[in-house]
Amino acid sequence: MKKVLAIIVASVFMMGSLSACAQKNDEVGAQAEQEKVIAVEVENPKEGNISQSLTLSGRLQPINVVTVIPEVAGLVKVKEVKVALGDMVKLGDILFVLDNEHIHDQIENLRLAYESAQKNFERARENFENSKSNFARNEQLFNEGAISQQQFEQAKLAASDIQMEVLEAQLEQSRFSYINSLEQLENTVVKAPISGYVSSINIQEKGMTTAQPSLMITDISSLEVEILVTEGMINRINKGQEIDMEISSIGNERIKGIVQTISPVPDPITQLYKGKISLENSNQLLRPGMFAKIHLNLDEKRSVMTIPSVAVIETDNETYVYIADDNSAIRTEIKVGMDNGEVVEVLAGLKKEDSVIVKGQDFINDGSIVKVVRGEN
Repeated sequence: MKKVLAIIVASVFMMGSLSACAQKNDEVGAQAEQEKVIAVEVENPKEGNISQSLTLSGRLQPINVVTVIPEVAGLVKVKEVKVALGDMVKLGDILFVLDNEHIHDQIENLRLAYESAQKNFERARENFENSKSNFARNEQLFNEGAISQQQFEQAKLAASDIQMEVLEAQLEQSRFSYINSLEQLENTVVKAPISGYVSSINIQEKGMTTAQPSLMITDISSLEVEILVTEGMINRINKGQEIDMEISSIGNERIKGIVQTISPVPDPITQLYKGKISLENSNQLLRPGMFAKIHLNLDEKRSVMTIPSVAVIETDNETYVYIADDNSAIRTEIKVGMDNGEVVEVLAGLKKEDSVIVKGQDFINDGSIVKVVRGEN
């Protein structure tokens, strides 16, 4: 009996000891938690500009594409092609040469016909001048009865301008035919109408021209991208507006584009408004077909207080940040305005010298002990 009583007493003593130890450990843990130092990064509020934007996408397209069709009548044999697909050409460069032997023969015949018409016209003009000089004398002879009515009418017709007008028209037609043949000869040497890249070739040497364009030249010094915007956006986009664009193929650097056109009416099917944005490509790095992101500014505020968006914590009832002050985290309620996802406008609640915690704020509470490891303090 004494042995059993001793065991019970010992058990009670051990339980009491364990309970005391557990309570002590809880107190130590709570104290350790309270004294735990959390590393944070801070930034001071900054004065700057903030804007909200909408990102659209599209593919670059050339603005100026010219098809080359020979200005020579009929199907003509291709004598020589001087360019290849992808070649860069300048305005006036020779692209290809057509056979011109048949035109040389035609030119010679028309030249002879024109020279003959000139000689005939000169002879007719001499006769006309003589007829005009003789008409007054013939008229006097007719009045005196020295010549017949028929002779007088013949003299009158010879002195009139009608025949000379007919001959002059014939001479002009002959001259036009001759000049046109010279132009046809010149047109057998086909030159580039613009500067750009040869983007299509549909002819080959010793082959014949067809009704299809022989060449296509694409100017990529300026490109454009088509955008489609909603009715809620249409009044925020204006012709001449500067737009930021990104083309990932050449890096993440933003380039500037200009709104060239914006339709006042929507597409009847999609109900979206079509617009075109142009951009300069003087360094020739951009190519048609490249994917572009277009950033349209919807709203902008200038010279306002901003902080990084990640610093802001929102609940149903409160918007707040943590400020590092003497190694303590101070929960501070703020009022915010525009937020573009990177920075947020602060309307009230902060001073420019406040050290706003921008990293580590998810692990602290009001009054937590913090240590600033990087940032402005």
